[in-house]
Amino acid sequence: MPDREYDLDIDDESYGVITSVNRATENLPFISYCAGHYFARSKYYTVNRVLEGYLLIYTLSGRGLLTVGSREYTLMPGDMLLINCDDTPHRYQCDGKRWELLFVRFYGKGCKGYFDIICGADPTAVVPMRHPEETVFQFEKIIERSVDSDYLASTEICLALATLLTNMAASGKSTEKSSAAVRNLTSAVNIYINKNYQRRITIDDIGKEVHMSPYHLTRIFKKHTGYSLYEYVNFFRINRAAELLLNTDKRVQEISGAVGFMSVDSFIRCFKKHKSTSPGKFRRNP
Repeated sequence: MPDREYDLDIDDESYGVITSVNRATENLPFISYCAGHYFARSKYYTVNRVLEGYLLIYTLSGRGLLTVGSREYTLMPGDMLLINCDDTPHRYQCDGKRWELLFVRFYGKGCKGYFDIICGADPTAVVPMRHPEETVFQFEKIIERSVDSDYLASTEICLALATLLTNMAASGKSTEKSSAAVRNLTSAVNIYINKNYQRRITIDDIGKEVHMSPYHLTRIFKKHTGYSLYEYVNFFRINRAAELLLNTDKRVQEISGAVGFMSVDSFIRCFKKHKSTSPGKFRRNP
C-alpha cells in the first residue's frame, strides 16, 4: 500500500509551489515544504499514510472533509485545520462540488510546541479563525516567497507560519466558552442515548431533549465529535452489543433487539462495519 495517494481534481486556476530550502535555513523554527491555493472539484482527495511534517489547511469557500480513523471533521469556510502528518494517517477531500483552500506543509523545531498548545492530546484540530483577512494575507505571503531560495525569504515564511499558528492558538482559546457549552450538549446527548438506545431514536427526539433544532444539533454534534448523530447512536449500540456478546449467553437475535436494532441483518452489517468481524466470530475471538 503506498504511503500517499490522491486525485488532483482541481481547476486550472489552482497553483502550488515547492519551497526552496538551503542549509542556512535548517535551524529556523518553521520551514515550509510546499504551499498552494487550490480550487478543488468533487473528485479531489488526498490520503496520507506516512508523510513527514505538519499540515495547515484554511477553507475559503465550499466544504472539505477530513477523516482520521473513524472520525470525520467538516472543514467549513473560515476553519483552519492543523494535523501532524508524521503520527496521523488521514484523508481529506472535497465535500460537495467545490472546495477552495489554502495550504502549507511545514516542519521545524518550533512545530511540536505549537501543536501541543493547539491540539492538546488530540491528533488534529479544526479552529474557526477570528481574523480571516489576516489569515489569507499570511498564506499568500508564504506562497509568494516560496519561489525564492534566499535566507530572507525563508525568514519571512517562518514568521508567517509563526503568525498563523499563534493566531490559531488564540482563536482556539476564544472558543473555550463555546467549547464548554458543546461539552454540556454532548453530555446531555450521551445521557439521553444511554437511557433510550434500546428503542427507536430519532434526531427529533434528541433535539427535543436538548432544546435544539435537529439541523443545528446535527451540525454542531458532528463538527465537534467527528460523528453524525446516526453514526454515534449505532457506535453506542454496537459497543453495548459487544459487552453482551462477551458477558452473556444471549443469542445474536436477542442481542440485536436488546440494543435497539429493528432487524438482525442490519445489526450484523453495522457490527461488521464497526468491529471488522461478525458478532459470532467476535464472541469466539474477541
